Amino acid sequence: MRSGLLKLAWVAVFLFGAWPAAAQSPPSLGSAASFAVLGGSAVTNTGATTIAGNVGVSPGTAVTGFPPGNVILGDVVSKEIAAAAQRDNAAVYADLSGRTCSAGTTTLTGTLAPGVYCVAAPAVLSGVLTLKAGTDPDAVWIFKVTGALTTDPDSSVLVTNGGKEGNVFWQTESATLGAASTFTGNLLARTSITLGANTGVSGRLLAQTGAVTLNENSVTICCELVTLFPSTLPDGTVGKAWSATITASGGKPAYTFRLLAGPPGMTLSSAGATATLSWTPAATGTFKATVVVSDSQGFSCIRVYTIGVGCPAIDLSPLDPPRLAVCATYTRTISASGGTGPYVFTGVPGCGLSLSSSGVLSSSALPAGVCTFAVTAVDATGCSGTRTYTLIVTPATINPAALDDGTVGKDYSVPISVDPAGNYEFTATGLPEKLDVVGSAIAGTPLTAGTFEVGITAVERTSRCVAGRRDYTLRIHPKIIVVPSFPPGKECVPYSHTVKPDGGVAPYTVKIPPDALPPGLTPSGDLVSGTPTAEGTYSGTLLVTDAFGFSALVPFTIVIAPSAIVLSPETLPPAFVGTQYCETITASGAGGSYLFEAAGLLEGFSLTKTGLDTAEICATPMFVGRVGFTVIATDTTKSCSGSRDYTIYVACPAITITPPALPTGEIGVPYPTTQLNATPEIGKFTFLRTAGPLPPGLVLSEGGEISGTPTNSGTYAFTVTATGPGPCSGTRDYTIIIREPRVPGADGAPALSEWGMLALIALLVVAALLSLRRLGV
Repeated sequence: MRSGLLKLAWVAVFLFGAWPAAAQSPPSLGSAASFAVLGGSAVTNTGATTIAGNVGVSPGTAVTGFPPGNVILGDVVSKEIAAAAQRDNAAVYADLSGRTCSAGTTTLTGTLAPGVYCVAAPAVLSGVLTLKAGTDPDAVWIFKVTGALTTDPDSSVLVTNGGKEGNVFWQTESATLGAASTFTGNLLARTSITLGANTGVSGRLLAQTGAVTLNENSVTICCELVTLFPSTLPDGTVGKAWSATITASGGKPAYTFRLLAGPPGMTLSSAGATATLSWTPAATGTFKATVVVSDSQGFSCIRVYTIGVGCPAIDLSPLDPPRLAVCATYTRTISASGGTGPYVFTGVPGCGLSLSSSGVLSSSALPAGVCTFAVTAVDATGCSGTRTYTLIVTPATINPAALDDGTVGKDYSVPISVDPAGNYEFTATGLPEKLDVVGSAIAGTPLTAGTFEVGITAVERTSRCVAGRRDYTLRIHPKIIVVPSFPPGKECVPYSHTVKPDGGVAPYTVKIPPDALPPGLTPSGDLVSGTPTAEGTYSGTLLVTDAFGFSALVPFTIVIAPSAIVLSPETLPPAFVGTQYCETITASGAGGSYLFEAAGLLEGFSLTKTGLDTAEICATPMFVGRVGFTVIATDTTKSCSGSRDYTIYVACPAITITPPALPTGEIGVPYPTTQLNATPEIGKFTFLRTAGPLPPGLVLSEGGEISGTPTNSGTYAFTVTATGPGPCSGTRDYTIIIREPRVPGADGAPALSEWGMLALIALLVVAALLSLRRLGV
């Protein structure tokens, strides 16, 4: 053991004697480097703790719990050696206290780069804290904690990207590491350090004045030259093959792996820098495996792995059974999977079921209802799985859904059946006198009126299993209640009728649905009154209840005849485009004064009241077509109305073009301007020649004017069309004669008179004289 201690001390000097230049250099632990656990007042252990490194106490002397604790690759050292380690421990604590913080943090989770961190109280490490080295293999992390450091259960600290676990330093007042957590680094506490159950530490626990308290833990000095990866191994499942690969790095190959301690059946095989742990757990629990790797120079790294072994998920099948019929025989086998067989099944299902240890559910006659129960399957390793089942047993349905009402003294019979059908017998409770179960029916002649709460039960004859029960309300009436029919009414005529039931026992309560009555009538108890406002046949059902509470739904019908208001005439004459149109409409039948309104009138048409019983429909239509509308006359006294649908057909009047004939023209002589006109004058007309040619030189304007100077003689026949509003149009055929120019005296043309000849000669003489004067003669 002393040779092992010297070897660890030499390794510590080698590891911490010199460091390459880095952003932050680690402090030298000196003689404290060989200690995995160093306490001030005591080191106390409970359970199978494994420590790889020295254990010591100073100034105290108490080291308890070894065994059952196991110290490997180290010793429980003397007080003198521990005292020297405490002096170096105090120096490192002071060194860390003097470091300047490069960053502050209030949370110890996530990913942190190398540096010096000041951690404010309360310092709680939760989840996974990843220390990422980046590109610096000598990266250093220093955590200066104000007050106490606490880690949550199942939390972990991981060093990644080639960083060294020994380059992580925690300076704190005290520390409490949660159960089943994984902690990495050198933990320096001024007072005490306490570890929860099954917590693993890859590093050192160095307490100056207080105690280090251990409980089923593993504490391994950080491996610096030779490193084992990963720092934790996955959990296993009982009965399932488990394996994990461990990789060595650093130092000088080749590597030698050893399994120092492990659970029964675990083996280690290695090749090169890799070792594989293999194992099939036979029981649940927490197991430790201690693995040592040594390089060719004798440098070693040891890790104590904690492996949790749990139960597999054991599933039970099938799932919930289907809906079952009442009184049926039932057998179903439940099976289990996922664990290690054989399985033993337990549970108290109830519902008339029994469960065997092999998983068989059975019943000879299932009662109706919903039953929920749990079945547990325990496998050969003691692991178990439970499934909760819901068994729904549908009761038989007893028919009918309701019992018919009966009447005192009248034979009564209602058949009873069961769905699904089977071999059943029936019993009944609450039946009135002289009614009973007769085979598969309720039958008899009731003698007592009243309301009876009846229960009918169906029992399977062979197994005596109750298949179902149904509760009914049975009403036996004294006599049949009838209501005389309602008298007819007339629209706009006041109406009043009192309902007088017959049968049963008076007094009666009558409920008449108002929605079923004609518009204008309202119910009040047994009275229906008002003035109907619409004709038609109205039907409904009223409810009559007698003094004993027996009720009858009685259908009724009220017929309302139409009102006597009539509109005349039955039809309206046609209208003509552009012509004012007015026709009188008269209302009769109710007397007095009427209000008139029209529905569907086109724009331009109006209805105006002109007298007590008359109105006038007027318009000057400018279109051709059909105008449909409804005229409604309302009696202002009785608020009653009559209506009639009308249609007015709008047509074009006969259009005549004037004058009837056109004057004769002469070549070269301006034609007498002639204006064409269209009658009747219903608006602006457009004139257009629609057939035949006009004489050359003459034109027809849109306004109907013929003008121009003829250039050719002849007889010209053509047609003119005048188009006006509507559009309405008329045509006329015309003929214009154009003569040759006339020569005086020719063809009987009148010769010039004597005075005319003299005037002509005088003009010629004057013209000659003017010509000679211009020539200067």
